[in-house]
Amino acid sequence: MSNLHHYVPQWYLKGFCDPRTPNGREPFLWVRSVCETIVKRRAPKNLAAENGYYDCTGPDRDKIEKELSAIESRAAFALRTYLHRPVGGRGSVPRDLSIFLAWLGARVPAFRRVFGDGWTDFLLAAKWGHDGLTPPAEYFVLLQHLKTGESRREPVATALPLLRSGAWTALPDQEQYAEFIRLQAWYFDTQHLPNLTWILLTAPTKHSFIVSDRPLVWFIPGQGYADSPAALRYPGVEVTVPLDREHVLLGLPIEAQPPTSVALWQINVRTACFAERFVAGASADAINEALDRLSRLPLAPIHP
Repeated sequence: MSNLHHYVPQWYLKGFCDPRTPNGREPFLWVRSVCETIVKRRAPKNLAAENGYYDCTGPDRDKIEKELSAIESRAAFALRTYLHRPVGGRGSVPRDLSIFLAWLGARVPAFRRVFGDGWTDFLLAAKWGHDGLTPPAEYFVLLQHLKTGESRREPVATALPLLRSGAWTALPDQEQYAEFIRLQAWYFDTQHLPNLTWILLTAPTKHSFIVSDRPLVWFIPGQGYADSPAALRYPGVEVTVPLDREHVLLGLPIEAQPPTSVALWQINVRTACFAERFVAGASADAINEALDRLSRLPLAPIHP
């Protein structure tokens, strides 16, 4: 198995390729790095990928990749079916697609940063023992004593009291990161996304939605963009996730009233705002317009 791992799936990125790709040529997207002004053509296989991104140690080093492969296969079929439904209606999404959205939100580089900054806090806040979360007896945590420097792996049941004592901290490493992705996906899947209903929207003719290295975006109208998943508990939160260049999902709390209108540029600006590495899409114009509008917005990201 290749050691090049996609943190945004290759099959998903193909949905944002330029439809004008000449016959016989490999499909490509237009891509702009968030720190550059140049838009380049990139094939989906060469975008949003890192060597060993999901690697674990031991005989199951490819377990996350295998798990994701199964999730993506089911999601691709569910998405094809879902896109045949009428647009504008409000309701749920297929279970296989919902699971994919949870992993799409959790597997991106932004959460590697969160993992490095707050792994100990995350472990202490996790709702261990809930159905669907890794049983404590099967989950090991790498610990380090703050004074002696001693390090050891402990089952979470014995690790949590040590962390609460303040004498130990949890060390983020690649093995723990692979498990953190699973834990964060579990939170999206069971604690956040079930509180939303979804509206399928389509792009106007000759326009398209863009995508980024962090496609699942949450926004609080009147306040701004929120980095922490805790913002998904806000009563007025709006969640957007582009499905392909022609379709996007808008998620709202079950009791919330839908906005009277949603413009394509607003969706694309939200996608661009959450990007940490790149934005991509079927046209360079759509990318540049989103980033230009974003640079002129008065709202800054918020961090609840």
